[in-house]
Amino acid sequence: MHRLVLRIGAHRVLRSSTAAMCAAPSALVSAPFQRAQYRFYSEEKKAEPKPEEPQQQQQPPKEAETKKPSAAAPAEGSSKKDEEIVELKKKVMYALAEAENARRIGREDTEKAREYSMQGFAKDMLEVIDAIEYSVDAFNKLPKAELEKVAGLNTIQTGLKMCQNIAVKAMNKQGVKKMDVQPGVKFDPNQHDALFNAPATKDIPPEHVTNVVKAGFMIKERVLRPAQVGVAEAKKEAGENTA
Repeated sequence: MHRLVLRIGAHRVLRSSTAAMCAAPSALVSAPFQRAQYRFYSEEKKAEPKPEEPQQQQQPPKEAETKKPSAAAPAEGSSKKDEEIVELKKKVMYALAEAENARRIGREDTEKAREYSMQGFAKDMLEVIDAIEYSVDAFNKLPKAELEKVAGLNTIQTGLKMCQNIAVKAMNKQGVKKMDVQPGVKFDPNQHDALFNAPATKDIPPEHVTNVVKAGFMIKERVLRPAQVGVAEAKKEAGENTA
């Protein structure tokens, strides 16, 4: 009985080992593929995210950490800045003042050039006015009887007077006016040109005008031509002799 059980047990062990051996080739064949497939997935290199570099914290400058300004340093720096600001303000004010002066001078020069642009022409026209005036004075000195004897003299005299009036009005429009210089007026070297000296009289004291040789003219506020006059001088005593 015991022998039968042992045989049955051995037969079962043999069958199980045979079955295992039969099944082993398939396992041996399939195992490598399974391992390769497993290795294929395991060997695939996935893109690993790069580790984020730690952001460098901005450190304050060492000078700010190590050097701490004293209480006296800011006061000195502020005083220097204030002095620089004051100097800059002065320079700016000077520059503005110079620019304004330059503009003012330019405007004045332009106005003067426009106002006195006729000065040269007016000075030349004075000779024409003088000639007409001399002619009118010559006719005025003639007796009326002679003017009536010669036919046409009255007409010439009238024409000369008209020319004189027209010339004087035209000059007045340009700012040219005749000076009011008469005998007995105080001599003014800025407006009068002394041609000769004459003895003083009771009516005309020394340093006064005795005669007017040629009339003077003004253009605006300038002297276009000084009046040519004679000036009275004090009488010399008998004891005074010139060397």
